[in-house]
Amino acid sequence: MKIARQPVYICSFGVLAIRSVLICFSKFFLSLRKFYFEMHKINRLSRCILTLFLSVYFLAACKKETKTYTPVPFLTGRIWIADTITINPPTTYAQLSNADQTSYRNALSWFKAHLTFNEDATVTCGGDYDPGYKTWRLINNNADIEVLTGNGTKYILRNWVADAAYLSYTEQLNNSFDCTLIYK
Repeated sequence: MKIARQPVYICSFGVLAIRSVLICFSKFFLSLRKFYFEMHKINRLSRCILTLFLSVYFLAACKKETKTYTPVPFLTGRIWIADTITINPPTTYAQLSNADQTSYRNALSWFKAHLTFNEDATVTCGGDYDPGYKTWRLINNNADIEVLTGNGTKYILRNWVADAAYLSYTEQLNNSFDCTLIYK
């Protein structure tokens, strides 16, 4: 009977050997899988760190836009009193339509404003007519003045010129013809 058991032991040994080989391979594959997931975690962590670093770098590189004071000779610190409205060539008063002539005459009647452009970007209005300007800023390479009214309406005072004697700018009346407004 011993002889009959020996093949069983041999078979058991073979099964044990195969089982141990399979266990070694499974441990190896499990360790590879664990290594892969650990590397995946490291790669994910390194991507997060890289993203965080780049975000901080780009946010630090951004500069907040600061308001710079542009000295404006002759424009600020003076009360400008409305003086004259002229129709810009090539248009003449005779060439204007009846509606435009009426608009021009109305502009002559309300053009009695006093304006002061303050250095703190506010506008002080006075005189017989208040256009409602509250703030101002230079735009288009300082060629134009943008003024905002109290209700948020924007007006562009184009091609402004100021010296010690006068201030002038171009404005479109009735959306059809340009006039130059002159203050002294």
